[in-house]
Amino acid sequence: MAVAAGAMLFKYRTNPPELRPWSRGRVVVSAVVGGTATVAVLGTLGWVAVFYPDWRMQLIAAVLMAFVVGFTIWVARLARRMHLRALEP
Repeated sequence: MAVAAGAMLFKYRTNPPELRPWSRGRVVVSAVVGGTATVAVLGTLGWVAVFYPDWRMQLIAAVLMAFVVGFTIWVARLARRMHLRALEP
């Protein structure tokens, strides 16, 4: 699995796809899928942070919640940057 992921990453880095502006449908689908996944992960980690009896797991869940929020913001900014770069002549 790791070899396949490495091969795909190598192919992507050596032959990057052509940038194209994001359509309204692509934005909506990305927001629905990404938002649903983010809420599901944050809900699960929130449950662990509140109800799980081990304090170490609660701490790890709280740190991971901050990571998920930061990752979501980073992905949104990356998508916006790609969209603006595709619009440049």
